[in-house]
Amino acid sequence: MLGRERALRLAERVLGTMEGDENQVSLTISNRALTRLANSEIHQNVTYRDCSANMRTIVDDASGYASCNQLDDDSVRRAADYARRMAMRAPAGTAAPMAGRAEYPDVQTAFDSTLYFDADRRAQAAAEVVERAASRGLSAAGAISSAVLERVMINDRGLQAHEISTEVDALCVISSGEGSGYAARAARDAADVDFAAMATEAAEKCEMNREGEELPPGQYTVFLDEYAVGDMLAMLSSMGFGADQVAQGSSFMTDHFGERLVDERLNISDDALDQRGLPDTFDLEGVPRSRVSLIDGGRPVGAVHDLTTASREGCRSTGHAGPRGPGSPSAAHLFVQGGDAAREDMLATVDFGLYITRFHYIAPVNAAQTRWTGMTRDGVFVIDKGEVSRPVQDVRFDERILGSMQRLRSLSRGRRITRPRGVTAVVPAMVIDGFNITGSAT
Repeated sequence: MLGRERALRLAERVLGTMEGDENQVSLTISNRALTRLANSEIHQNVTYRDCSANMRTIVDDASGYASCNQLDDDSVRRAADYARRMAMRAPAGTAAPMAGRAEYPDVQTAFDSTLYFDADRRAQAAAEVVERAASRGLSAAGAISSAVLERVMINDRGLQAHEISTEVDALCVISSGEGSGYAARAARDAADVDFAAMATEAAEKCEMNREGEELPPGQYTVFLDEYAVGDMLAMLSSMGFGADQVAQGSSFMTDHFGERLVDERLNISDDALDQRGLPDTFDLEGVPRSRVSLIDGGRPVGAVHDLTTASREGCRSTGHAGPRGPGSPSAAHLFVQGGDAAREDMLATVDFGLYITRFHYIAPVNAAQTRWTGMTRDGVFVIDKGEVSRPVQDVRFDERILGSMQRLRSLSRGRRITRPRGVTAVVPAMVIDGFNITGSAT
């Protein structure tokens, strides 16, 4: 990593080659590493280092973009010239706004334990997973990755944003030949990840998940593990938490702000500054992150903005510029407020139902209706008189997310970080009535 001063000097050198009316450069310096397991052995260990420059030039109020990951003078000049030529060819008057100088939140995003989480440490973590599986006569697969990411953004309006962030992601699938179990962890601080506990969780699911019976279609009371809730929340976010979706009428929140759409116990926010998640301080436009309440007491109350939607609607950007470009803000640091129940007490309320670990091959069907479909994976079990009793084969489902959240029975007190579909979601487990199972997935 370069550190703030060196990173800013490098960005300034790149900015100095650009010749538009206004110019902006974003540098991303990444060190990533991955250790992958299969059949209880490490079969892949890779590292990846890169430094890329993304340039944006405005000419006659039109934007042009270019990027390069070779930062010698010639490569940078050619990319800068390309951005200028693209701006000259774009329709005038279409440029998205640029951010100016700002103060950024003081949030810890980098930890020494992750900075030094090298190949030996990843191998030790993999050994813990393998040992927990082997002690039960099971086989382990999965991946343990670490990343150190440095971002710096500057432009002609005085923007100077810099951040170093660290992250550890781990998942394991433990199998017996008859069934499998899944568990995952994520943290900025590697010291927060208990790899042995992750493996034990997956192994216990695996041992239960054998010779599953076929389940007939129908509406079932379901206990959704946090992984499954994270999948559902990420899908809901993609369906309508962005201000552009609301304005276009494709969001489920359009014309329904202040109207109770889901159970009043549901409170959902986007908060990239909360240390209980995976915090970061500024978005892809260099705007400081801010907390946005999305659903409060079951009622839609807000949407996330980037500079384009904020300019169009006469408000401030909330710091949610998304990867799809200007005018497509996204909520990717989601929190669902926990309830007041222990998991055991939630299960005790279910006379007959299903325990679902996570979803797989999920897809939207109708965003405005929040309808989605998919299948389960790595552990579906019958709940009989409050006890998780026997496995069933994976099933397919077709549901409306808002409908599910209207039929909420309970929320767990505890929450967990999940990483579905490129989103960070800190969520409780849920018990939901009337979940629509359409048949076996096999």
